[in-house]
Amino acid sequence: MTEFPSASPPTVLLVEDDRRLAEMVTALLVEEGYRVEVAGGGQAGLHLGLTRHYGVLIIDRGLPVLEGLDCCGSCDPTESARPRWF
Repeated sequence: MTEFPSASPPTVLLVEDDRRLAEMVTALLVEEGYRVEVAGGGQAGLHLGLTRHYGVLIIDRGLPVLEGLDCCGSCDPTESARPRWF
């Protein structure tokens, strides 16, 4: 399990439209001690990213309707230091 310098681990926002893949990634992250919230598409991910704070974003680049890179481009620019994985 990963050790975190603060009392609580960062919350991860996982934006992935493939349910099985989202379940596998979530299981691995939870096993490492992270809290995970999943959005099933770009629009839902953008909404969550703008209304809540996440320590890490993991976004599928090939989402239908609103692609992963477009999600990031629409996120709050004051959060630019937050890690984003594609």
